[in-house]
Amino acid sequence: MRRLSMAVLLLAFSAHASAQESLDCAALANSAAKEPQAYAVECGVTPARAPAPVDSSPRAPTDTGNAYNMSTFGSQGFSSYVLNAFGTQTFIGNPGANIYALDYDPTGTTLHAIQTITAGSPTYGTINPATGALTTIGPVTGLGASDVVSGLTIDGVTGAAYITAGAGAGTGSLYSFNLATGAATLIGAHGVAGALFVDIAINCTGDMYGHDIASDSLYSINKTTGAATLIGPHGLASNFAQGMDFDNNDGTLYAAIYTGSGTYTYGTFNLTTGAITPLSTNTPAGEWELAIPTTCGPVVPPTETEPNDTKAQANTIQLPGTDREGVMNGNSISSSTTGIDTYLVKTAAQAPGFYRHRLLVTSTIAGHTISIRGLTQTAGAINAGTDAAVQTSAATTTPARFIQWYTTGAAADLYVRVTGTTSTTADYRLDYDIEPVTVGSGPVGIAPGSATITTVGQTTVDTDMWVYNGARAAIAGFGNDDELGTTNAQSVFTRVYDPGVYYLAISNYNLANDQASPADDDFRAAPVVDFPGIIAGSNVNTTAVDLDAQIAGTPVTIVRNGAFDVQFVRFIVGAYELEGNDDKATANALVLPASNASSVFSGSSTSATGAGLDYVRVTTAPQATDGFYRHRLILSSTTPGHAFTIRGLTQTAGVINAGTDAAAQTASATTTPARYVQWYTTEDPADIYIRVAGTATTTADYSLEYTIEPVVPVAGPAVTSSPVTITTVGQTTVDTDLWVYDGNRLAIPGYGNDDQFNATPLQSELIRAYPDGNYTLAISNFAFMNDQASPADDDFRTGTVLDFPGALLNSSTTLNTILNPSIGGTSVPITRAGPFEVDFVTFSASGDTIFKDGFD
Repeated sequence: MRRLSMAVLLLAFSAHASAQESLDCAALANSAAKEPQAYAVECGVTPARAPAPVDSSPRAPTDTGNAYNMSTFGSQGFSSYVLNAFGTQTFIGNPGANIYALDYDPTGTTLHAIQTITAGSPTYGTINPATGALTTIGPVTGLGASDVVSGLTIDGVTGAAYITAGAGAGTGSLYSFNLATGAATLIGAHGVAGALFVDIAINCTGDMYGHDIASDSLYSINKTTGAATLIGPHGLASNFAQGMDFDNNDGTLYAAIYTGSGTYTYGTFNLTTGAITPLSTNTPAGEWELAIPTTCGPVVPPTETEPNDTKAQANTIQLPGTDREGVMNGNSISSSTTGIDTYLVKTAAQAPGFYRHRLLVTSTIAGHTISIRGLTQTAGAINAGTDAAVQTSAATTTPARFIQWYTTGAAADLYVRVTGTTSTTADYRLDYDIEPVTVGSGPVGIAPGSATITTVGQTTVDTDMWVYNGARAAIAGFGNDDELGTTNAQSVFTRVYDPGVYYLAISNYNLANDQASPADDDFRAAPVVDFPGIIAGSNVNTTAVDLDAQIAGTPVTIVRNGAFDVQFVRFIVGAYELEGNDDKATANALVLPASNASSVFSGSSTSATGAGLDYVRVTTAPQATDGFYRHRLILSSTTPGHAFTIRGLTQTAGVINAGTDAAAQTASATTTPARYVQWYTTEDPADIYIRVAGTATTTADYSLEYTIEPVVPVAGPAVTSSPVTITTVGQTTVDTDLWVYDGNRLAIPGYGNDDQFNATPLQSELIRAYPDGNYTLAISNFAFMNDQASPADDDFRTGTVLDFPGALLNSSTTLNTILNPSIGGTSVPITRAGPFEVDFVTFSASGDTIFKDGFD
């Protein structure tokens, strides 16, 4: 039996396992999927004995919950029950198999579900609570290729959704989950060695908990980082898929802890110790996922703690990931010193992008002022420990008395102050609003090197601007408020740009981040913010103004619409990916130069699947000299970890499957140089598809370096007999693969072989007739490929092929393999030295009377 990895098992047993299948019992000792039907019998498992039910008194035990049975024990389907009477259920309907993740939205009316029918391809949708019917919306994207979704939870206050997923023990991570699009965005690993989290749940105070079946324990989970912290063991031998959810009416965490072979305990978790208090055991039969449609009710904001008069005394406000009324209550009747309220405001992490944040101060007695605080600077030197207003609210804006700032998706901090007057005797409340920013489009394909960005001559408005890199981090020194040495209030600066994506943040005066003004700025005394990741404009003007700029000679129309607005424009230097290039059909185009080049393409990817993949159709340049050429693209990044592949097509029994997508060659971190792909062409242009994928940690841009060199073929024999046998059988112990090319270096259809026909050796044997002429044998160890389907007398006819003619490659990274083909009885010594290497042997044929007029 071939032993399966945990990741494979998690997926493999998401579907029905028949009694005839051979199970990997050791790996299934901890599995996040449902229990295979034959597990107990085949693996010799003794059913666990659950604790006897004990008297317990949840504070609101008569709420209604929903239970979904996923197993073959009992009836698969969706039911309702009363929380303190799990054994008495009302069957509603069957939404289908393998639903491992359920939760209700904050209203308690929409039930969201994630289903895994096909291994590695989860889908999401909603279940009708009245009928049990599942409506599928689409695929879940953004997960690792081997990740399995085992839990879904939705914050009952903010509506933010999260999933836990992983590829096996110790690999679990927390993701934010977009319920509208199905996009999962990595937050961070749970970070517990050997753990396997099978469900998560959030209560009304925003605290997240997770159930680990490896240690049989309850954990708390940090929603910002994904890190899990042990609370304590529950004392049951849990295995396979599990269910738990909060009753939001009273904050009780209910769980159905499955212990295998049809046994389970239904009860409540102690959030302090992790212990389970049983309410029911083993009745009715099933393996349960839970969802409780209760609501959290109105949010009660926290109240400020005095004294909080300075930055050093600031209260902390942790903002949610979505809009919320009431993030802080306070009272202030002072405009200075004692009685003012200072807050350290922390934004929640979002998917990468630019976001606009607002805090609005409201009170039954108007008159409070809210401001963003920062630091002073003098002649471009930031004065540490100072306190200055970066932005101040106004009563004339709509809405009145709000502040506004921008972040890049990463969590970021800023200081905020609320002041009052002698008349503002009523409490104030801070409400929060967040929304993504639409980024404008600037020029694409700017030549790398020196480029100027300016508003001089483009607008009459006093402008201020700064440039951010592809990771949306401010580039030190890449900003300008006023043109140096002039009376102009417009901005201009010239800098050197490497290939990549950049963003221009622009406003009318003053734009502030945490960067000091550069030396070629004529105004170097504006305040800055205390922390990185924050962008704020101070101008309270509520009317629309033109901020038109010129980026590397290209005019860009920019309109600032309201108070404190900052506008963002993306521009691209060099050959850089254009997003929406997630598959072959949407691939970017890259035409390679005729010689080596240090940077031919750049991009960014933090995704291993779906949206965020980077596909590129690469075209080689023609060469002046006839022959075969070796091409390499070498990927580099300051955050290593990208997966780099050449793509191809699948074939079945020698029939190429059009429209498919398969890895033809995968770059390796262990090669020298690391992470390169390699292929061969003739002197004529030829195309291939490449793909770059990333991870949550590959946040920096990648760059592709190109090298090309001619191939020196090995001289082979002149063959005078026909047909000609080309073989490696008896010549080497290596698994070989080969193809013959004609005198014009074109692949001859049918003239290739991977494995000898109707034989057990993995060596190659090709017997063909040849007209008089010159030929080239391309040979490697497994797996050689071009665009040709495997011929009928090849014993291996399912290898990957390339999409286009003219290119060929090998997928193996093995070093120093002996090939030694025999051509017409003459042995040709060849040692394939390096990764992905293909060797070429020239030979001639004559004396064949069958093909005097050439190939038929």
